[in-house]
Amino acid sequence: MQNRSLFGRSGRPALRVVQLAVVVWSLSLADADAPRTAEGTASLGTELFLAQGCAACHALESVGARGLFAPPLDGVATTALERIASPDYRGAANDVGGYLRESIVTPTAYVVPGYAGSYHRMPAYLHLTDAELDALIALLASSAPEGRETEP
Repeated sequence: MQNRSLFGRSGRPALRVVQLAVVVWSLSLADADAPRTAEGTASLGTELFLAQGCAACHALESVGARGLFAPPLDGVATTALERIASPDYRGAANDVGGYLRESIVTPTAYVVPGYAGSYHRMPAYLHLTDAELDALIALLASSAPEGRETEP
């Protein structure tokens, strides 16, 4: 008899078990002491984006994410500049990197219009290290608006 807490009706591991395995695996790939190139940092950003479950809510074409519950992140660098310049913006960020960091660590600083009443609120990712945050920011800042490639 199979343990119902680990296996679904199909006999395959439940989604939570698979997610946990992906997180453990991706963390084993990250060598915190290794120097990172810009490409390596964005690669770690991709690993973190997927391992932290960001793709469950956010769409981001460069990683194949098709989330529907939160703002899409393609071209978020341009969007960040527009939001910072908006009179409705109440956060503390002055630049794209600051806006993205604020959005990850203190997501209530600015809630994107249309998402305030969502049942799927963005959690604060306070457990991420500065290097991990930098990697996520590098990934997001390099994303092109949907349908356009980033420049080399």
